[in-house]
Amino acid sequence: SGEVWVAVRAGLFSNGGTPDVSPSGSIPLPPQVGETFIGEVSRLHAKTAELQILCIEGREDGHRSMAAESMAADIFVSEIVDRFMPSPGDGMRTRDIVRARIIKTDPMLKATTKDDPSLGVLYALCTVCGLPLHVSSETPDENVACTRCDYKGYRALSNGFGHGHLLPDGVDLQPLNRGGERWTPEVE
Repeated sequence: SGEVWVAVRAGLFSNGGTPDVSPSGSIPLPPQVGETFIGEVSRLHAKTAELQILCIEGREDGHRSMAAESMAADIFVSEIVDRFMPSPGDGMRTRDIVRARIIKTDPMLKATTKDDPSLGVLYALCTVCGLPLHVSSETPDENVACTRCDYKGYRALSNGFGHGHLLPDGVDLQPLNRGGERWTPEVE
């Protein structure tokens, strides 16, 4: 008949001469309140950190592509760790890998890394030389350090820090976050 059909999605087929589109697989659901995800800190603003969602944990399709409005979540500075921080850059940095939980979905995704030792920064690079940072307890307000250069800093650590997405048994890094405590006079 000379007609040309164009599919916006995969799965174009003819149904008795009428074009029809059927998805070739399941459509991923947007993140839901209470779900945990792995994300990368993509931007730091004055009072929020923006995370790009990489994977929703506990889902069979958690790594599949999501709609653009479901790919980013914001964490307000007071939802990073239970201590005063002037800005989100005091608890995480751009490119850090973080485990967070969705606390709000409308009108945009909001997340938290508080109130659960599995939440927080999982992986961080040295801001000076680029090597992965390691846990350090040398000084109270600097819980990560670089083994190559003299960089030391603070991150809102997950108990899984340095172990990928796994949570090792018997590891408790929460005292290094110093939740509820003030910063030392040297840092202030």
